[in-house]
Amino acid sequence: MSGKGPADHKAHESQLRIRGVRTGDVLPPVSLAAADGRIHTLPGTTLDLSPSEVGLSPRTGKSWTERVLMLIESYGPLTLAWLETLLRAADQRASARAIADRL
Repeated sequence: MSGKGPADHKAHESQLRIRGVRTGDVLPPVSLAAADGRIHTLPGTTLDLSPSEVGLSPRTGKSWTERVLMLIESYGPLTLAWLETLLRAADQRASARAIADRL
């Protein structure tokens, strides 16, 4: 199942478009405050949606489905579920830390 909505399927554009976002759209620079209080500015980024296209390509490699099936075959569904739970718990713990937003 693709992430494209009905409007994206109807659009007759040469650029890949998903949920109104197009390849070539630019995200503006973003300033973030680090835990030590320093400010870091991430540069503007040009979006490339080609990885969302299904199938093997010389630029993006295997599709998402192919990669997931390879992981399931290598590690099994229970190990993958455990690793996902571990990652989510670590993310929640890190996100719960109170950091003053200097911006």
